[in-house]
Amino acid sequence: MPILPAEFMDSEWTQFCEDAIIPRKTIKMYPNNKPWVTPELKQLLNEKKRVFKSGGSREEKKTVQKKIKSKINECKAAYKHKLENFFKGDARRAWQGVQSITGYKSKKHPLVAENNFNMANELNDFYCRFDIHDFKVEQNEIITAVRDMKGIDFDIPMDEVKFYFRRVNPRKACGPDGISCRTLKVCADELAQPFHRLFQLSLDTGVIPSLWKQSLIVPVPKNNRPKEFNDLRPVALTSAVMKCFEKIILKQLLQEVSPLLDPNQFAYRAERGVEDALLSLINSTHEHLEHAQSLVKIVFIDFSSAFNTIQPHLLVRKLVHLGVNPQIILWIYDFLTDRSQQVRFNSSISSSKIINTGAPQGCVLSPILYTLYTNNCQASSSAHIYFKYADDTALVGFLKSDISSVSGFQRELQGFTQWCTEHFLEINVKKTKEMVINFSKNRMIVPPSNINGELVERVSTYKYLGVEIDSKLTFNECALNKIKKMHQRMYLLRKLYNFRLEKHILVMFYKSLLQSVLSFGLICVFGNMHVKDQKKLQRMIKMASRIIGIDQVSVAQLYNELISKKTDQILNDPTHPLYHKFIRSNRSTGRILQQRIRTERYNKSFVPIAIRLYNDHAHRKLS
Repeated sequence: MPILPAEFMDSEWTQFCEDAIIPRKTIKMYPNNKPWVTPELKQLLNEKKRVFKSGGSREEKKTVQKKIKSKINECKAAYKHKLENFFKGDARRAWQGVQSITGYKSKKHPLVAENNFNMANELNDFYCRFDIHDFKVEQNEIITAVRDMKGIDFDIPMDEVKFYFRRVNPRKACGPDGISCRTLKVCADELAQPFHRLFQLSLDTGVIPSLWKQSLIVPVPKNNRPKEFNDLRPVALTSAVMKCFEKIILKQLLQEVSPLLDPNQFAYRAERGVEDALLSLINSTHEHLEHAQSLVKIVFIDFSSAFNTIQPHLLVRKLVHLGVNPQIILWIYDFLTDRSQQVRFNSSISSSKIINTGAPQGCVLSPILYTLYTNNCQASSSAHIYFKYADDTALVGFLKSDISSVSGFQRELQGFTQWCTEHFLEINVKKTKEMVINFSKNRMIVPPSNINGELVERVSTYKYLGVEIDSKLTFNECALNKIKKMHQRMYLLRKLYNFRLEKHILVMFYKSLLQSVLSFGLICVFGNMHVKDQKKLQRMIKMASRIIGIDQVSVAQLYNELISKKTDQILNDPTHPLYHKFIRSNRSTGRILQQRIRTERYNKSFVPIAIRLYNDHAHRKLS
C-alpha cells in the first residue's frame, strides 16, 4: 500500500484521520502521490471533530457520520473512474497508470565517472576496436566489379515514403540531423516529395549524405551494475529520415534474398520467431535421442560485438553471390563505410571517429546485414547443424557413444572457429557454454569442447532465446522462472483489484502481463515438464482467476490452442524446417501420418502432440 508523503505524516490531516477512526487502508493515493481525499471530505472531518469536541447531540453526530460515509463512497467512485480512464487510451498511458498506482520505480543505477569527457572518448575507442584493418585494395576491386555489373534500376515508390513517414514514433529522439520525429509524422505529405527525390538520387548515385551516416552512441547497461566496457551496449542514435530510408531498402532487399536465406536462420523472416528456433532445436534433439547409444552435444556460441565486426568488402561479395541488385549493393557499401561516430556519456560527447567496419546497433538494416554476412555458415555433415537467430548461434551435434563421433564434433567446431577467423568474428569463449544431453545407461565420458586452446564451460542449464533448457529436458528451471515472474506481476493485479476496477480491465491486464509470461515458449516446454510443475503453473492461473472473479483459460487449454495455431502456421509454410515432419495421408481424411515413437519423452514433445491434436480435429470434422 502506498505510504503518505512525509509532509503529511505529522500534519493536522493525519490527526483528523485518527480522530475520525478512518482505517489506514482507506487512505488511498492518486498517481503522483496525491491523496484521493477531497477538500470537501476534509471539511466534513473538521466538522466531525468540532461536533465531537463540543459535545453535540446524538442526532448531529449521526448526521455528520452519515455525510462522511457518503462522501468517502463518492471519493472512492471518483478515484475508481480516474483509474479506469488510464486503460481507455494507448498502452503507454495504461502502463504509466499502473506504475503510478503501485508506486513502481525502475532500478536504474546512474553511470558515474571522474571525467565524463575522457570516459566518452575511451568508450568510443573501445567500440571502434575492430576497425584496425586496411582493406582499401580489396574494397576497390570488388566495388569496381559491382559497378560493371548490369541490373534493373530500382525506383522508390512515393507511397512508401509517405507510409513510413506517417508511421514514425513521435516520441523518439531526433538524430544528429536535428529533424524531429514529430515533424516527419505531422508533415508527412508535405515532406515526402522532397525527400523522395533525395532518396532516389542517393540510390542512383550510391552515395549517402554524410549527415545521414552520423551516429551518436548511447551506452546502455546490459545489467544493473556494469563493471566493464563490455557491459555497456552501444546503441546508435541515427537520423529518423535515414531510418525511413533504410526501411524502404530493407523491404526490397528481403524480396530478393528471402528464398536464399539459411532455413535454420529464424530471425527477420515472416511468421518466424524464437519459438520456431526452439521447437526445431528441441525436436531434432528428441528425434536423435530416440536411437540407442545416442547423445546430443550443444555449444551455445557467444560473439563479442557481432554487428561491429562486419567487413564491408566480404559482405559485398556475399550480396553479389546472392544475386542482389548492384544498385542496392553499392548503396549498402556506402552505408557501411566512412561512418562518423561519437559517444555520449552523461552530458559529455566524445570526439568524432570515422569507422569502416561493422553496422551500428539500432539501425534498421544492421540485423539483416549480419544475417546475410553469416548466411553461408553451414555444417559440413548431416550429424551437425547450426540453429541461428541473428547472432545467437547454437551448434548441435547428433552423436553416438563412440570416440570418432565426439572427435568429429570437435573438428566441426574447429572448422566453425576457422570460418569466424576468416570473417573477423570474435568468439567470446568465457560466455560460450556447452551442454551434453545423454540418457544412455552406459554413459561415456565426453571431453569438453576446445576453442582456440580454451575449454568451453559445461552447464546443466542454459537460457537460450529466453527459455531455460536443461540437460534432462524437463524444463524445471523454465517453470520456476515463469512462476516467479507471475508472482511478481500478481502484486500489480491485486493492486488494481483493491481499487475496484472493472473486471474487463483486470482481464486485459492479466492477459497482457501474466498470460504473456506463461504463454511464451509454452509450446516448446510444457509437454515435457513434470506434472508437479504443470500443476504449479495451473495454480497461478487459479490465483489470478480468484482475484479477477472470472475463470481464465487453463494452462492445458492454452497449450493446446498455441499448438493448433503453430501447426496451422507450419503447414502453410513449406520452407519451415519442421514442415516435412507433418506428412499428410494420401486418403481424403486430411489426417497426418504419425511416425512410430519409442520413448515417452519424445511422445510428449511438440511434433507428436501437434499431430495428434490435428488428427483429432480432422476426425471431429468428418464425424
